[in-house]
Amino acid sequence: MPMQPPFQTFSSSFFGVESSIFCSINIHQDRGRACSPDLFGFTNGLSGPRWHFHHHLHHADFLLCQAQQQCDLTALVGDKVTVPLGYSGATEDNQLIWKRGNLTIFYRVDKRVRTGKLGDVTSDGSLILRRVTMDQSGLYSAQVIDRTGLMRHNRVQTLCVAETVYGLLGAEAELDPGANEKIKEIIWKKSNTKISEWKRDKVVYYGRCETGEQCDLNNSTGVLVMKGLKAEDEGRYLAEINGKTPLTGLDLIPLKPVSKPSVTTSCSWTQCILTCVGEETKHTKYSWKENNETVKEGNTLTVEKSGEQSKSYTCVFSNPKSEEHSDPLTEMDLFPGQWFI
Repeated sequence: MPMQPPFQTFSSSFFGVESSIFCSINIHQDRGRACSPDLFGFTNGLSGPRWHFHHHLHHADFLLCQAQQQCDLTALVGDKVTVPLGYSGATEDNQLIWKRGNLTIFYRVDKRVRTGKLGDVTSDGSLILRRVTMDQSGLYSAQVIDRTGLMRHNRVQTLCVAETVYGLLGAEAELDPGANEKIKEIIWKKSNTKISEWKRDKVVYYGRCETGEQCDLNNSTGVLVMKGLKAEDEGRYLAEINGKTPLTGLDLIPLKPVSKPSVTTSCSWTQCILTCVGEETKHTKYSWKENNETVKEGNTLTVEKSGEQSKSYTCVFSNPKSEEHSDPLTEMDLFPGQWFI
């Protein structure tokens, strides 16, 4: 008869935030075997009883969880992430199954890929996630099953994804939790420090938000507006909605407005090299416009004499929240005195 382990409660944390996990594991076996402590999947940072499933286990459906685990892997939106299989004994003859939650995203059997694409895994069976999104945070399980149906490997890992939010020093920044359910209560934290909460129809502010003049919490959307940004506001922010610890966070980065750049030139008879200089700080970048069209990234531009006197070149110096332009230079400026020869 298939074995069904009891519900288990684990303690864990996400980005330093303590939480508890109330989990059940639904086991399907072709022959009943005993379960013993040592859960194959939950090997990273969880305390309390763990379970190991012996022999002839076809598969385990993880009906998880009312709250979330700590992060085994962390990433920013847009990153490429490899979720390791963590097993060196896998062969192409084995079944390889990758799931996100209860959704099968990759399945290979008899050397044929039935779900997903061949390029979704590495040569050792690790899962590749390209340009990761917030929706891809969560539990990832990998199973390796041999030709006899014996489970050779099973591993569960939690991927946590954060999104970067930029704001200008002295200005406002909006932290949007992306709530997809009606908010009954919400707690905003910076790392493990509470800064704002709405509970029992009352908004309370703490720490840098304590006066209530520096922060504004919308209890319908969960959006927290932080005013008068300071450098020390940089960090990871989490919104616990209706008692649930998230697997996503927001990395707030306050930025200085960029300075107006200047351009130096080094010219020959038919060619000029333009070099742009600005006060470089976090996340600044350079680009160039020819007339009004962006033509190049980087702080240098080589200009060939074209004979169009009015053609202009402008350096654009920017960060994600501000932008400044140099004074434009025309070909008449770059090649003076050559137009009537």
